[in-house]
Amino acid sequence: PHWLDTDVVIVGAGGTGLTAAAAIATNAPHLRVTLIERDLSVACNSAIASNFIPAAGTRFQRAAGIDDSPDLLLADILKKNKGRVDLRLARAICDNSAETLHWLVDQVGVDLELAPELTWLGHSVVRMHAHPERGGPPVLAALRGFVEACTKVEILDQTICTGLTGDALV
Repeated sequence: PHWLDTDVVIVGAGGTGLTAAAAIATNAPHLRVTLIERDLSVACNSAIASNFIPAAGTRFQRAAGIDDSPDLLLADILKKNKGRVDLRLARAICDNSAETLHWLVDQVGVDLELAPELTWLGHSVVRMHAHPERGGPPVLAALRGFVEACTKVEILDQTICTGLTGDALV
């Protein structure tokens, strides 16, 4: 087996894995991150999907005259899923949605804008954001470019993770 000496292991270099690596590189730049991917040449869900991102209280909404809040986003989520949610986690996601979206734009360099055409997903106000092309590939390209420029992040392509050991597995 191949052993890695790293602080954080992320398995999967799709949208979620790249975002996690970018967040760690931004907020804990002293940590060494290893991003493991089976095959970077295969399209992941984020490349196939439209990548609409819900966020409440963003500057894009304010510029469009849309009044939104984390409380309203949470209420919409609870209504949509009939309250079947980890309330603490949902609250944290809603409370940090605008800050996270602004981070993606301002620090990571993802080109996002308000997507006013999306009103049918159970949201009581317009709050979906997307790349101007309304597709995942440019979002992934920006995330990957950011992560590849981070000196403490190593991406291992053509790699399969079969087991993890460490002091603080979660």
